[in-house]
Amino acid sequence: MSSGPEDDDHRLSEVFRWFAERGFGLGFTTDEDESGDQIYSADLTSVPSGRVLAPRYGRGESRAMAAQSARSRFEVEQ
Repeated sequence: MSSGPEDDDHRLSEVFRWFAERGFGLGFTTDEDESGDQIYSADLTSVPSGRVLAPRYGRGESRAMAAQSARSRFEVEQ
């Protein structure tokens, strides 16, 4: 089951809100994986400075997937 852009936007908004409630933000960078496909990294940031606290905290094939990966990691580590 694939999600469309609207689903990704909704999921991304939910994760942004979730992190904001905890005093954090997310920034994104892109890289290529071993096969040359684009991969997104979600960096955990400080609010309001925007300073990166944990680079590449989550990774995924879209910004929404990288954000969800970061949220899952945060939940495990807390």
